[in-house]
Amino acid sequence: GVRTTICEGESHVLGGNPTGPVGSLFKWTPSDDLISPVTANPEASPLDTTLYTVFVTDLNGCVNSSRVRLDVKSKPQLELLDKEKYICHGDSGAVYVTDGLLNYSWSPEQWVLNPHKPETFIFPPSTTIMSVTAEGFNGCFATVDFEMEVKPLPEVYAGEDVEICEGDTVAVFGSSEAKKTVWSPAEFVEHADLLTTMAYPVSRTVLYLTATDQYDCQNTDDVLIYVYPYPHADAGENIDNCHIETIFLGTEYTADPENFITWEPSENLSDPHAQNPYVLSPDNMTYYLTVETPQGCINTDSIYVEADCYSRVYIPSSFSPNGDDVNDLFLISTYRIQNPNIVIRDKWGHVVFETNDITVGWDGMVNGVEGAIGVYYFELVYETESGKVQGEKSTLTLIR
Repeated sequence: GVRTTICEGESHVLGGNPTGPVGSLFKWTPSDDLISPVTANPEASPLDTTLYTVFVTDLNGCVNSSRVRLDVKSKPQLELLDKEKYICHGDSGAVYVTDGLLNYSWSPEQWVLNPHKPETFIFPPSTTIMSVTAEGFNGCFATVDFEMEVKPLPEVYAGEDVEICEGDTVAVFGSSEAKKTVWSPAEFVEHADLLTTMAYPVSRTVLYLTATDQYDCQNTDDVLIYVYPYPHADAGENIDNCHIETIFLGTEYTADPENFITWEPSENLSDPHAQNPYVLSPDNMTYYLTVETPQGCINTDSIYVEADCYSRVYIPSSFSPNGDDVNDLFLISTYRIQNPNIVIRDKWGHVVFETNDITVGWDGMVNGVEGAIGVYYFELVYETESGKVQGEKSTLTLIR
């Protein structure tokens, strides 16, 4: 054969074509790295450069020999230097092998970020045997195989999408066997770390439930909460019907036309489902308007029709002196009264406010300091236009 050079780990077939006469006996030495050393063309896989000798004995018993040198070049030193112990499904992990070699090639290439560099990120979809091959400066190649374990993501379910009305709350029911779960955004749920909790979004909101297992692998599911606004409902201003005339309830914009309207009580109304039903009645009556959207959201309003036109007083049940310019004063409304006297007492009977001027409201202050939140007792004494002395008593709630 001809002197040949191979790389460490490769093999080469020795001998010529033919190595000796037909029918001859062959013996190759050294034989440790040979496959079938008594054949004419054995396969050699030496670890180092080796000089092989073949002895040929023909049919006449004559012996001859020949030598051939098989040069073995060392493979480059390619080692796995560092890698992630495992990655989570869908994540990537950093891998480093020996630097300074030529022509790096990673496999399977479709799961490698930079398949021709010694350091890269890999992202197999499941546990996979990865390999990297690099060329040394002597033209020999080395390959490193390793397993990248891929942990499955924890199962998590955030529940079915739900619909609520503005201002309502709803229970969300998540499920997962992971060691930790959390809802986000946390400000829209009562307990972010519980699978089942109450949610109170103010508008259309997507809630995310993230599960984390013992390997710190995370998976997320979401639930969409549709929040429908309350419908517009305007029953109109209270009406004095002193002359018992036909009157119309509602306003020019009582409710949106796509919503369902109901007026109660329906007696004497022209149509209890109309925007502006008319009524003729000699009785004082409060009519209640209910407006419902196709999604089931309901809003209500009411209108009072007074037919006797006597003196009357409207006393609010609560007020909130918190400086937001909305309901900051406790102020009564009256009709046809005179010589009023208003007294407000706390729960111990102490007078906290008193006035004879119905245009002056109580601002919630008691002796220069803010009054306590809670229930107070209201008393009004007045005279009607005919001079009859009458009184009103009620409770009021101070809130902030």
